Amino acid sequence: MKTMNTFTSNKGMSLVELMVAITISLFLIIGIFQIYLNSQTNYKTQKQISRLQENGRFAMHKLTQSIRMGGNLGGTFDRFNVKAVTSPGFSAIAGECYTGTRRWAMPMIDTATVPPPLLYGTDDSIAGFTGCVSAANYGTGDVISVHYASPQSFQDTGTPANKIIAGDTDVVQAGTLFLRADINQGKVYETKTCRSSPIDCEIESNAQSTSFTAVNSPVKAELFYIRRCNDTSADCPVTPSANDIPTLTRVSLEPGGPLVRHTALIEGVVSMQIQYGIDSDNDPQHTIDRYENADDGDLGSFIGEPLKWNRVKTVRVWLLMRSPDKEVGYVDPNAPYTMGDQSVTVDDGYRHMLFTTTINLRNPGQTS
Repeated sequence: MKTMNTFTSNKGMSLVELMVAITISLFLIIGIFQIYLNSQTNYKTQKQISRLQENGRFAMHKLTQSIRMGGNLGGTFDRFNVKAVTSPGFSAIAGECYTGTRRWAMPMIDTATVPPPLLYGTDDSIAGFTGCVSAANYGTGDVISVHYASPQSFQDTGTPANKIIAGDTDVVQAGTLFLRADINQGKVYETKTCRSSPIDCEIESNAQSTSFTAVNSPVKAELFYIRRCNDTSADCPVTPSANDIPTLTRVSLEPGGPLVRHTALIEGVVSMQIQYGIDSDNDPQHTIDRYENADDGDLGSFIGEPLKWNRVKTVRVWLLMRSPDKEVGYVDPNAPYTMGDQSVTVDDGYRHMLFTTTINLRNPGQTS
């Protein structure tokens, strides 16, 4: 009887088979790596877009919040009857945007028979505002200045009414401009004598009156412009670097001096353009007849021709935002961007997004 022997082959893969397997594996690895790279690129792109949207909305919110308050005079509606308490006088304010017959810190004071505007601006210029914005720091775009009485107000106390009392020392402190007003009149004064316990300030005697009960509101002055860099503690470098990010900046009047403070609100604002909706015939419905730039003939100088600015009933704002990081080889497909009557060209490797809104003024100016 014959027995059959079974042999198992121990032969491995051939060189050709091994190279085919390695090649297939390489293609798989390359494909997976490409998917990973695409995923990373998409993630970075979506992150840039999300940051753009977040920053743009925040910047527009801050502008809208202030512009809507422009013209609010606390308890009074009569812009023709807001006076300054001249004795004692007002402290000098370092860095005030302009001074003279009218002062930036308190433009609501009636210095003539014409009510001064409480919202105004310049077109692609800092003309008139060089006291607080220097050419070295100014970037580009329009400038807008807004003035109002703070909604945080304080009632008179005492008999006769001679004090204002609060629980917040950041607001009620010496060196704060207040507007004391009722429905018929208003007086702007500076607090001189204050106490920390209890927290109160004396109303200057020339602002006191027993004939009316008034509310005392801190005076707010805010100017918005685009700064070449995001550092407000020093002048921007003469030669810009990659770290110098154009920034929407607010100049504001603050208590305790009074003093002027510069605050970087949001980075990456490339340009700001503003047009003003004008009611030229002052009809009862305040119908907007047209939109114009700050330097157009129907507006003119906010200091020399304030009456024209009281015709403004709405404000239209454009903000062009830039992504935080540059993308090599990226070309913006949406450029140039139309902002009012301006066409803004960008070719810098950043993503951009345009935001626009129209803001109705809650306290439109009086023209007569």
